Amino acid sequence: MKQYNRKKQLKNSIIILSGVLLACVFLTWLFFTAGSIPLSVRIWTPLVKKELQANDLEEYTPIVMAIIAQESGGKKLDVMQSSESIELPPNTIKDPRESIKTGIAYFKQSIERMEETDVDLDTAIQSYNYGLGYIDYIKENGGKHSADLSE
Repeated sequence: MKQYNRKKQLKNSIIILSGVLLACVFLTWLFFTAGSIPLSVRIWTPLVKKELQANDLEEYTPIVMAIIAQESGGKKLDVMQSSESIELPPNTIKDPRESIKTGIAYFKQSIERMEETDVDLDTAIQSYNYGLGYIDYIKENGGKHSADLSE
């Protein structure tokens, strides 16, 4: 009888352990695939990747996705809020593809200016919102973005 109970306990332990491992695998998968970028932003990933590839900037895909998340949450037609980068009023662009194309062209200017002036990547990212003049300001003030300098 003792041996039967041990086998039953062992079987139950294996079942519980398997369930816990399966849950851990699922939660890990969920964390790495879902991340913190909402679905309303992730739907633009194929267009973003295509445009970044055309500009030889594929390594910046996560950053551009984060910019979209910050700028519009993927919920406006001007998903990258890029109308202003071509001197138009906010939300003038009504085609998400045009917004992405325009936004990435502007982002590329930020990256190029970052490389020319030897400032950090955070400065280039912040300049997407502040304007390209921010890069020159940071260059003149140490070359590294900080919360104090951005204020």
